Amino acid sequence: MSLQMTLQERLTAGGFEEKYPAATTAAARATAAYEQLRAKRDAISGHPDLNENGKRKEMRKVVSETINQVESSRRAVERGRAAVAARRAELRPEPIDKSNVADAMLHVMLGQRLGEVPQGEQAQLLFGDQVDVRVLAAALELPQVLTRVTPELRTRAEQVHLERNFRPLLAQIEDEGAAWELADAATRTATYEIYEVGGFSSQHEFANWVKATATPDQKQLHREAEESAKLEAEGVFGQALKIPVGERIALVSKLMEANTKEVVGRT
Repeated sequence: MSLQMTLQERLTAGGFEEKYPAATTAAARATAAYEQLRAKRDAISGHPDLNENGKRKEMRKVVSETINQVESSRRAVERGRAAVAARRAELRPEPIDKSNVADAMLHVMLGQRLGEVPQGEQAQLLFGDQVDVRVLAAALELPQVLTRVTPELRTRAEQVHLERNFRPLLAQIEDEGAAWELADAATRTATYEIYEVGGFSSQHEFANWVKATATPDQKQLHREAEESAKLEAEGVFGQALKIPVGERIALVSKLMEANTKEVVGRT
């Protein structure tokens, strides 16, 4: 099965095309470049009138025509994954206001308390039935040398917090993350194919070639950001159509209010 067919199968299975058009577009762009590159590679390899040197030159020409397409997808993936990570980070417990001396002192004291108890009691404090979010915040924010909370325990505590308090939103964030992971896999596959077809001797040579060949200017970056924003809006619009009319009207009112505040804030 070709990469394009495999991608389409996974996009359809996850329902990603409708929900996350920005991720889908990045994945499709990289996959199309990969398929085109393989077809041209096969044609050049079997060309009867080209010697090995001629084939290498043609291969390098082909990858030069392809790299910008793949790099555009890579940058889209970076933007998308960063946005997903930012939304997930917003679900963490509210950070302590360190300008409030009393709160800051309590924050450190709770961290010290965690560091004084065995791991079993730490677990109970961090994801027992009655979790104090201040203790959780201390475990997530303070250095391990103070709290003695292992990275594994910290990760588990944060996950439990998210699942208990933000399960539907967390599920949506992770679903979008899966779409971007698929786009990332397609982009990496296409990038590796360019590396192989181009006959680069090392990753260092390849990185320098990419920098010299496919570094975008500010206009290109602006166009890509606009495209991503437009595609994200299309995805949100598609999902909004699925909610009941009453809730949709309320959502429109909230958006208009938010837009008004943003416009006023700019003036």
